[in-house]
Amino acid sequence: MYPVATSFIPVTVSLARFAAENSWFTIYPYWYLGSTPFNYLTGPIVPTLLVALAKILPNFSLFDLSYFILITSHFALSLGWGVFGWSLSKKKTIGILIFLISLVLPWKLVSSLALSDVSAVLASALTPWVLAAFAVILNFKFKILNLLLPAVAFALLLLTNTVASIPAMVGLLVLGVTAFQKWEEGLKKVVIVVLVGWVLTLWWYEPNFWLTIFKAPSFGGKSAVSVFLWLFNLLRGLVPVILAVAVVWWGFSKKDKFLRFSISWFAIFLILTILRFLSNPDFWLDWTSWMGEVEIGLVLLVAKNFKFQISNFQSNRNFKLKIAKTSIFYLLFTSYFIVGWFFAWQKRDFWLPRKSIEETAEYRIASFLNENVKSDETVFLSGTTAFWLNSFYDIKQVRGGADQASLHSTWRDAAWELRQGASTQKAEIWLKKLGIDYIVVHTNKSSEFYHDFKNTEKFERSSILRKFYDQRGDLIYRVDDN
Repeated sequence: MYPVATSFIPVTVSLARFAAENSWFTIYPYWYLGSTPFNYLTGPIVPTLLVALAKILPNFSLFDLSYFILITSHFALSLGWGVFGWSLSKKKTIGILIFLISLVLPWKLVSSLALSDVSAVLASALTPWVLAAFAVILNFKFKILNLLLPAVAFALLLLTNTVASIPAMVGLLVLGVTAFQKWEEGLKKVVIVVLVGWVLTLWWYEPNFWLTIFKAPSFGGKSAVSVFLWLFNLLRGLVPVILAVAVVWWGFSKKDKFLRFSISWFAIFLILTILRFLSNPDFWLDWTSWMGEVEIGLVLLVAKNFKFQISNFQSNRNFKLKIAKTSIFYLLFTSYFIVGWFFAWQKRDFWLPRKSIEETAEYRIASFLNENVKSDETVFLSGTTAFWLNSFYDIKQVRGGADQASLHSTWRDAAWELRQGASTQKAEIWLKKLGIDYIVVHTNKSSEFYHDFKNTEKFERSSILRKFYDQRGDLIYRVDDN
């Protein structure tokens, strides 16, 4: 069973292949020109799980085992949000509703199979468990030891995927503000949980790793620091977020903690998604990255409203009138569910696993390179072939599958010039500077999904490139003068 071309599951498989046979505290030689340590590229949780499962179930491939973790993670995600809803609302019915509804909603499942990697999906599944562990302490008198459970849960999430920890931190902040009588006390506990959780990960992530992550262009081409400054300066974006929190805090201050959290969570991620959409509508992989959180916000609100209506049905003769007031909300949610699954099923080839990949561009190119590229030679690839290559073979390449953690200082500049630039001379300069031996180019006729190369004719004009492969819109050039 193999994932679709756009999936990042091959990235996880690539790292797991290396982890099974090598030390984890060493340089990973196949990505970013051999510049980056393995423990910068991934947390230890998913490689540990895959390596252990491979030993227990040797007849299954790493791709098969990755799907096992994905399916388990989807169940754990729904169960986690159910447990969190039950913990915060003190109502079992709400928890059960959240669990059942979130199991069958389209976006989270489809995006997990088609657009994400295993560590990000598992980290997302751990998010509600971090929040549930924090919600448990709400009724306890403040003690540092009470914060150990959510801190350990948060550390486990970080050791799974650091970038995917953002929703958990947002959720903790929302809980800190909305679930305590004194928000200062809540934020104090949140800070302690995050700091203790972070300290518990330093055995794997050294301080320089965090500096690398913060500076890397990981959010729509911007670094975490740049994104923060951009949001700070974008008053039109900040004002709605502040107003959303203010409305929740004052408008719903007399209502329960669960409702305050649900509205805050939904409003913040919806607004941030809209802002990212307005920033770059064409970069759909970026602005849809938090659609799963928006979807969960809808589930929380549906569960709360459904429970509210059932309660009124049991105690109020004006039940029909109250149903009418929220009928639009239920209609919109039902429409989302039906339309979402209709389009998901129509596009099922985009996310359902494949039985065979022999005829795909990713496999054909990887196999050809494996037959022709020597162990000390380097290849430049872009698009899905870059993510898939090392899940099959140990071949050195300029790019990789964890751009935000890479330490090489100039590979991004080279990648931009080779993919976007029009100058043959500049392309040749980068090919020589980085010691690239082969370059894989996808034309518009290629079945490769992303078609990153904008000016492929510049390679035909080059005097140092010799065409080595030309099939189905995919070209491979050998660099004869490094």
